[in-house]
Formats: sequence, C-alpha cells, structure tokens
Amino acid sequence: MLGGAGWFSPSWRPAPGLVRSLYEACRDGDYAAALPLQRRASSLGQLVNDRSPAASLKAALELMGRPVGGVRLPLPSLDEHDKEALQAGLEDLGILSGEPHGW
Repeated sequence: MLGGAGWFSPSWRPAPGLVRSLYEACRDGDYAAALPLQRRASSLGQLVNDRSPAASLKAALELMGRPVGGVRLPLPSLDEHDKEALQAGLEDLGILSGEPHGW
C-alpha cells in the first residue's frame, strides 16, 4: 500500500500461509483484506523478536514441526517459560492451528 515491491523477514517463517495471503491481498489491491493480515504478521514478528530472535525463531519452527537445530553459542536458547510464552503467542495468532506443520 505504501509502494513496496517486496520484503524479507525471517520472523515470518513459521507462517508461510499468512505471508502468502498478505502478499496476494496486496498484489490484488485488496487492502481491506491485507490490513488484518499485516497486523497478524507484525504481531508474529514482534513475538519472535521480543526475546532472543534467533532462539525464538528456531523454537517456533520446532513447534511447527520444522526442527532446524538449536542456536550456536554464545546465543542462549529459550528457557521453558519463554517457550511456553512463545507457544501461547503462536496459538493466539492462529499460527499453530492455521499453518502447515512439518516440511
């Protein structure tokens, strides 16, 4: 809507369906449909980036059935409390129920 031709955000990797729907809505000029999708995508990005971004992204992908391994030192992995908060956030955004699991 603001004139961008594309984007790349690793934070959105757990939600390929959301990203595709957002892209298609913008491509088609359907900004009424794009706005709530953009808000969900932005919330996902914030959720992943609130903690250690690399660790959160890897944990989110693991929750989606796409294990990519742990973070390398010196980065810390998420503790159980942060993993539970991440899972709850993904559930609230409809990512766990609405996106494909596995590879």
